[in-house]
Amino acid sequence: MKPTQLIIFFLLITVSSKAQTSGLGALADQIYFNGEIYTMNDNSPMVEAVAVRADSILSVGSKELVMKLKGDKTQLFDLKGKTMIPGLIEGHAHLYGIGNNLLEVDLGGTKSYEEAIERVAKKAKSTPKGEWVVATGWHHDKWDTQPTLINGYPTNKLLSAAVPDHPVILVHASGHVIIINHKAMDIAGINSKTPQPDGGGIVLDSNGEPTGILNETAGDLVFKFLPEPTKEDVKETLILALEECYKNGITGFHDAGSGATW
Repeated sequence: MKPTQLIIFFLLITVSSKAQTSGLGALADQIYFNGEIYTMNDNSPMVEAVAVRADSILSVGSKELVMKLKGDKTQLFDLKGKTMIPGLIEGHAHLYGIGNNLLEVDLGGTKSYEEAIERVAKKAKSTPKGEWVVATGWHHDKWDTQPTLINGYPTNKLLSAAVPDHPVILVHASGHVIIINHKAMDIAGINSKTPQPDGGGIVLDSNGEPTGILNETAGDLVFKFLPEPTKEDVKETLILALEECYKNGITGFHDAGSGATW
């Protein structure tokens, strides 16, 4: 089967099943045609063309009828057989988290713990000493080589040696485990005498010393020391998240949990 290239059409409106060519009083800004255009309307699941004005779908239907809405300034987009669909709706995600991930060090796609640490160290070089460095997206099961593991995760030994002057948090791709360096442990006051939190765990080595691995709610012992975002920080983060959604054709979003700062 020939692979079909996909165009995500992300306009927030329900499309009609017939082209409306009379009484509109307006011409189209853009017309899309010559593709596999799906409406998700059972009465007319596929059409030949779509006319758009501003941020709304003006008309869908046959190419002949939709082209009657073409004016001198109308942009024509030949899809050349590509697929066009209505905007997607995300069913379970964290909008603010998407924006945060774009601002933090991206560890997705790293092939080893060393590579992940290299990315963090590079960020630390351009960050004033003492400021937090947060990185997300690492997944040890996807690394080509494995470091020494305790309870299935790498310790902070290499991380602390590579980045000694900045508190660092490495967030696992699942969001359920973090690794922090010695600087972050000092700030959070985590040591061999720190009580195990309810609903989480501070992973210790064979000598009873913390390894920097924190499971579930144990991460709260560190996260509470991160600077509170300003209103402008929140705004920037949400704008980045929305732009990322639009780039991927997502126009509806069921947030799995929003913070009080929204």
